[in-house]
Amino acid sequence: PSARQVARNVFRKEGLRGLYRGMDTQLLISPYTVIYYSLYDELVKLQQDHPLAPLSAAVVARTVEVTLRMPLELLRTQLQAEEGRLRLRTLLMEQRQRPLSSWMQGYSMTLLRDVPFSAIYWFVYEVVKKKMPEPEMVSNAGLRTLLHGFACGGSAGGLAAFVTCPIDVIKTLRQKHQTEGMADPTAGPKSGSYKDIFQYLLAKPIAGFSGLGPRLLRIPLGMATMMSGIETCKWAFEWRRQRQ
Repeated sequence: PSARQVARNVFRKEGLRGLYRGMDTQLLISPYTVIYYSLYDELVKLQQDHPLAPLSAAVVARTVEVTLRMPLELLRTQLQAEEGRLRLRTLLMEQRQRPLSSWMQGYSMTLLRDVPFSAIYWFVYEVVKKKMPEPEMVSNAGLRTLLHGFACGGSAGGLAAFVTCPIDVIKTLRQKHQTEGMADPTAGPKSGSYKDIFQYLLAKPIAGFSGLGPRLLRIPLGMATMMSGIETCKWAFEWRRQRQ
C-alpha cells in the first residue's frame, strides 16, 4: 500500500491520534538528539578545518547517540506496531521481564540506517553551507540566516535521503521477515538474511527505492526546518553576546 493509503487507513480506524502514535516515546528521545548535535559540533571543532571532519564527526556522534537511544527506539517501534493496543507503562512492565540484551534488539539495523545517512548529510551540508551564498535581497540578518539554513538543510537532506533509501529498504525487509515473515515469497526476498535481500534487490533494483516519494518529502522538509532553527538560534546567541 502507498503512504497515502496507510495514512488514510490509520486515520479511519484511530482518528488523528493514530497518526501520532508513539509520540510520547519520541519526545523522550529528544534529549539524545541534543547529545548528538552537541557531540558532532565539538568533534568538528576539534578537527579544525580538516575536509573530512564532518564525515568522521557524524559517524562517531551518531553511533554514540544510537547506542544511548536504542532502548527507547525499541519501545517506540513496538508501540507503533501494536496499533494503539498497548500503553507505554504496560510495555515497560513487559519489557522488564525480558533479558537486558533484548533492549538492544535491532541495534545493528538501526546503525546501518542512521550512520550512513548522518555521514552523508553532514558532509554535504557543510559543503553546501560554504558554497551557497546567503540571500542578499533579505535585509534582516536573522531572517537571512534562517533562509540559508533552510535551503542548505533541505538540499543536504534530499541528497542523503535519496542515496540511503536502499539501506532503509534493507532494514525494513529484515524487520518484516523477523516479525511477520513473508506471506508471498515472490513479493520479496526468500529470507531476512543480507545475502537473500541483496540478491532480491539486484534482481529488482527498483525495489531498493520503494517509498522514495514520501521519503523525499518528509526528510528534506524535516532537515531544512531543523537546520534553519539551529542556525538561527546560533546567530541569535552570537548577536546577543556581541551586544553585551
